[in-house]
Amino acid sequence: DALTKVLNQVNEPVTPHTSNSRFDLFQTGEKLNRIVVKKNNKIVVISIEEIKYIEAQDDYVSIVTSDASFLKQARMKYYEENLPDNLIRIHRSYIVNLNEIKEISIHEKERHVAILKNGVKLPISKNGYIKLKEIIR
Repeated sequence: DALTKVLNQVNEPVTPHTSNSRFDLFQTGEKLNRIVVKKNNKIVVISIEEIKYIEAQDDYVSIVTSDASFLKQARMKYYEENLPDNLIRIHRSYIVNLNEIKEISIHEKERHVAILKNGVKLPISKNGYIKLKEIIR
């Protein structure tokens, strides 16, 4: 019975009225407005505006806010494609909230660093720097 129920739900046609699916994001093209994580046996809802940056950690990401950091099993590519435009990938391992960047400085010859309002320094790749320059202009 359970298998039949699941198969019926999977094969059910998607209409605007059946939008309770966890796959809605992919069907509507909407960007994320919150991220849900588990921490200490609690479920925490993180508003996108609260995110300072996201850091890759193997098969997980660390979502950093001003209050805490949260570990979630996910890939950077997923967040890169599904977060609003003010959160951009500046490095293979980092997505940053543009509103949190205080300054961009040259670290070495052609390497740059984003310095956030809280003093955290994040590396910027060459491609990330090109993206930042296009957006900041």
